[in-house]
Amino acid sequence: MLLKVLFWGVVAIDVIALAIFGLLGLAAAGPSRTHPIAALVIPFFLPALVLAGAVGVYLRASSQGWRLAALLVAALPILIIVISGGISSLTLVGYRDGAGGFSQFRAGPLRDIEAAMERNDAAAVALAAKSAELDTPGLSGATVLVLALRELYQHPDRIEVVRALVQAGADPNAGEDELPLQVAIGVSREAGPEPVMLLLAAGADPNRRTNEGQPAYFIAGGAAIDVGIMTAVLDRGADPRALGRDSTTALSLPVRTRNWPVVLLLLQRGAPWRETKASDGQSFRSLVEAEAAGGVDTVGLAEVIRFLDR
Repeated sequence: MLLKVLFWGVVAIDVIALAIFGLLGLAAAGPSRTHPIAALVIPFFLPALVLAGAVGVYLRASSQGWRLAALLVAALPILIIVISGGISSLTLVGYRDGAGGFSQFRAGPLRDIEAAMERNDAAAVALAAKSAELDTPGLSGATVLVLALRELYQHPDRIEVVRALVQAGADPNAGEDELPLQVAIGVSREAGPEPVMLLLAAGADPNRRTNEGQPAYFIAGGAAIDVGIMTAVLDRGADPRALGRDSTTALSLPVRTRNWPVVLLLLQRGAPWRETKASDGQSFRSLVEAEAAGGVDTVGLAEVIRFLDR
């Protein structure tokens, strides 16, 4: 009787877990552009087959041994979750700091750099950097250089910390989720062009692909990003004719954000406007003409129209 209660209790927990993971798989299918069926194979269909097999064995079993085996198979997903959680907890222990919170790095020079960054102590950063592997990703996957650049969103005056890391040899092209140049371009709205110039001078590659398949410099077409940033990356070798994932071009973002000075610069540098289309298939010229027809006097739009009409 106890074995029966345990088995069907485990099955009920598995069914609930399968439903949750199935929904999460479907939710992830859209952003990852995965077919819904493919997105459900690992989180739903395979575990469901294992569970169905365990139920089949249990119902047909003529001995307690087979029923116990079916219970163990049904309990596998729960055991995996428990073991994985335990391993994750043990891993995180090494990232706890003296105050009981979490650091991006284990104890050592990189953690010292992280603490110095929080104090805006560029001298301490430079000192600790001498014995640190600066391009080692932290708990979130970001290097100390990426973390320092992100700090500029809230503290635009902390550029000296970034300078200290670059001078110490931090790789301006190292990053997992984000490349340093991506962050520097994005934060230029708050901190100005200096972070971008520092990275370019240190060898940042504007054509390096992000994890989204776009050249890093494409973000320079974002809303309110000064045209000087795009000028700088183009002057440092950014390819104006580069294509991103789904055939996006350097023009795709600035035309969407109505950053017309950047659009004009890219056109002048040879960006492929005839190949540039909106997600709905609308041509680049149609997008520009629709903006002009709206009657809004936007800086740079008239110059873009004149360029296309040449």
